[in-house]
Amino acid sequence: MADRVSRLAEKIKMSEGLLSDTVLEIHPTGIMYITGCRKITRYDRSTVELSFSDFSVSVNGQNLGIENLVNGQISVTGRIKAVEISDD
Repeated sequence: MADRVSRLAEKIKMSEGLLSDTVLEIHPTGIMYITGCRKITRYDRSTVELSFSDFSVSVNGQNLGIENLVNGQISVTGRIKAVEISDD
């Protein structure tokens, strides 16, 4: 399985950690769940930036809030307009 994840990550030019350790769910109710978060690097009502092992996630929108951060699982609420994933 690990070998397949490595090959897929290389093929689509994405972090292997993103493919194997992280789950990102966006629900139409205005909540997003992400696992594997290490640190919140920016937080205001329009932007939430999160750091993971070898990539980062930026959430942009309106009235954004963080409901919880427990054991690397985080919930972002509000009107989510865009989610950007970038390699660190």
